[in-house]
Amino acid sequence: MSEKLAYNVREAAEAAGVSEATVWRALQSGKLKKVKWGGRTLIPAESLRGLLGGPAAA
Repeated sequence: MSEKLAYNVREAAEAAGVSEATVWRALQSGKLKKVKWGGRTLIPAESLRGLLGGPAAA
């Protein structure tokens, strides 16, 4: 299975082990980058990894 390129807010919260409200706050403060696609807010996987201090994508 290939790795996701982006997560929705719920998925990002689950992956990071935090609440959806925490993800929304990180988006509003600019700590997480977002991409709007239609009506969806997506968080690039690299942005989530960067915030959590994980390895960057190859």
